[in-house]
Amino acid sequence: MAGLIFPGAICPTGFCPPRGGVEGSSRWGAKFRTPGEEVIDLAGNFLAPGFIDLHVHGAVGRDTMEGTADAFVRFAIITPRGGTTSLLLTTVTAPLEGIARGLGR
Repeated sequence: MAGLIFPGAICPTGFCPPRGGVEGSSRWGAKFRTPGEEVIDLAGNFLAPGFIDLHVHGAVGRDTMEGTADAFVRFAIITPRGGTTSLLLTTVTAPLEGIARGLGR
């Protein structure tokens, strides 16, 4: 089984209540399982929510100001490796023409 990471709590057994969250619960384990429920064994790893990065200028030597599909694909390939599941590309301080070019306009 795997440990599950929640804000303010870690469910060490890998089982957690599927609805209603974990707040106020001191009971972990099979008590929360429903008969016939699918169990996925994560072999001692942790399952955590993905990170949302709301401020990304670039990565892997690429920059959002390039404004190219190739640069975006590189960001999309590399960011999940660190646990990021969503990102918001941001421009840098630059003259308006440079920002417009980075946005593909």
